[in-house]
Amino acid sequence: MLRFIVRRLLLLIPILIGLSILVFVWIRALPGSPAESLLGEHATPEAVAQIRHQYGLDEPVYVQYWHFIKVVVSGATYNLGPTTAHCDAPCFGYSFKTHEAVWPQLTSRIGTDVCDAAARFETNIAHPTKPTWINYTGGDTLHAVAATGKAVYVQGHNRWLDNPEGANTAGPGAVDRPGIGAINPKTGKARAVRFSTLEAICAALGCQPGDLLEFVPD
Repeated sequence: MLRFIVRRLLLLIPILIGLSILVFVWIRALPGSPAESLLGEHATPEAVAQIRHQYGLDEPVYVQYWHFIKVVVSGATYNLGPTTAHCDAPCFGYSFKTHEAVWPQLTSRIGTDVCDAAARFETNIAHPTKPTWINYTGGDTLHAVAATGKAVYVQGHNRWLDNPEGANTAGPGAVDRPGIGAINPKTGKARAVRFSTLEAICAALGCQPGDLLEFVPD
């Protein structure tokens, strides 16, 4: 058993190295120059060259990769002119736009992904980043939404709502809502529905009159 565990751990080493190379290459392949992005309108050739040298961007690629690995493992301190900023390990870089380390920004997005889902954001909050609720379809695309005081109507390729654990399947707690559904605007849960002829909302959703689903009072 111990030999099996050790063998599995050893197999992780080349996988992690391969992933680190892919991430390193992907970052370097992004359009635009980090130095020019940092300097903005002040990006003179001399200033760009200074920034590239300050952050080691003018060094050979293999040296940059070694620095990348060291920073991920042990963290780094960035010189921001009159001040400095420290990025704790695992350090995947520092954002000069938000003035924060990248890793906490990435982890703060966990649970806020609204892909293939409907979500509510509070408009009385400036630049809201976390939704009040998210209702997942389980992998199906939504194309239209119309909100009233009683329900949020969604329409698209959806087969289910209340399906956060589904992956093109109906997960635990999923409810059938093929094509169109209604969501409680306060709780974010799917409402019981029935066919009706709410033509105004139907027109907003782009469906045919008589096809809209109206909530049944809870």
